[in-house]
Amino acid sequence: MNRNYLTIFATLLLLNSSASLAVPITSFNDPSLTGAKTIDFDNYTTNAYLNDFSVDVVSFHNEIQYGSNYFVSNAFLPGHSGNHIGLYGGGYVTFDGGVNAVAFSLGAINNNWSIEAFSQTGDSIEKLDIINPTCCSPKVYGFAANDIWGLRFTSVGTTLDVTVMDNFKYVVSVPEPFTSLLFAVGLVGISLTSRRQLANKSYLSSSR
Repeated sequence: MNRNYLTIFATLLLLNSSASLAVPITSFNDPSLTGAKTIDFDNYTTNAYLNDFSVDVVSFHNEIQYGSNYFVSNAFLPGHSGNHIGLYGGGYVTFDGGVNAVAFSLGAINNNWSIEAFSQTGDSIEKLDIINPTCCSPKVYGFAANDIWGLRFTSVGTTLDVTVMDNFKYVVSVPEPFTSLLFAVGLVGISLTSRRQLANKSYLSSSR
């Protein structure tokens, strides 16, 4: 095989193995959430303010830009029992090792918000804009993708808004056999190409 074609083939395999095409999730019954773990925030003290905190592989962080934090409550999310957390202005969530799917219920939204899923390198995978929402019943939002390493929540209205979150569900990433095979083949292809280039250089040098 021509080495140029081999290089292109190997590169495409690597790109395909790392590609993350996000699919929106709008229901907790979505098949991508099969086997998901759930954080319901019921173990936290009601009316407490939380700074950065972690549960399993999930870490909730303040958004420094807005000076926000998470407020534990049981009063703002119609139809939900137990505690939930309120987020003022913005915040973000990271996953230790990445997840394949994540979903949660948000309620009490009065202004526009954006929710963005990002990769291990911080690149955007998908962005969801909540425009002109109707307060206050909760709705399910989320993403399914190969490798989600974090979420960013941002209040983008004319005034900072408060939203409340509950039933945070996530599916820990497990490499698919086919994806792993593609990645391995891609590495082998690049290695063979590099060796051929070195061999050609050595041959040309010895022929002089």
